[in-house]
Amino acid sequence: MFRFRLQQVLEVRSRGEREAAGRLAAARDEAERARRAHDALEEVRAAGSASLLAGAAAPRSVSQLQAAARVLEHLDRHLAVSDQAAAAAEQHAATSLGDFRDAPRDRRVLGPVRE
Repeated sequence: MFRFRLQQVLEVRSRGEREAAGRLAAARDEAERARRAHDALEEVRAAGSASLLAGAAAPRSVSQLQAAARVLEHLDRHLAVSDQAAAAAEQHAATSLGDFRDAPRDRRVLGPVRE
């Protein structure tokens, strides 16, 4: 059977499309997990802040207020790291989307040459 000489190139590019689709799906999943983790931390931070404000009417010692402030600062640092991780994951997903969009174009370029 005659096999088009560029057929192997087309097959490689088709495989590249499938791999790009897989990378895109993985990147989107990673971005979604990072965003959910960030949202969960924001909820914990908001709940901690709300409980601190709700208890403001009750007398508290300075050490209790300082401990609460340290916990909130710690959560703020985690939120900042989580936000950076989510942004990096979303950027990776955007890059993967670009690769996914380019892969079919690269394969279609050879279509007219084949015929």
